[in-house]
Amino acid sequence: MKWVPLLLLLAGCTLQSPQDDYQSLNLWVSDNITSTGVDGEEFQTPQETLARGAGDCEDHAYLLLWMVHEMYGVSGELIVYRIEGAGLHAVARIGLVYYDPTTGGSFVEEPERIEFSWGYYELAWLFWVN
Repeated sequence: MKWVPLLLLLAGCTLQSPQDDYQSLNLWVSDNITSTGVDGEEFQTPQETLARGAGDCEDHAYLLLWMVHEMYGVSGELIVYRIEGAGLHAVARIGLVYYDPTTGGSFVEEPERIEFSWGYYELAWLFWVN
């Protein structure tokens, strides 16, 4: 994809350590894609999120998963979990790390109240059939 090499360069990726690059991409998405809050139940494609420069937490997470998959061939999962008193929130799980591209943070402890998860290929299939 034509977007990915440019984004890797802008995010400061070195291609030496994939895990460091994942966090660099996570921070890039957080810093450059505006959070719209809950934006309905519709997913945007990663390309739509980039073009709009905005999206909700699922759009942020899917964009990060797409970027990592395109560059490294690594397929993560979009995880939606419930935050007590705040509702649902989506993050990207790549390997054993949960990346939150809405905030730029990351964590390794599994969220307590996971509602559902979608693998990268399940997400790609949703867009392919629609």
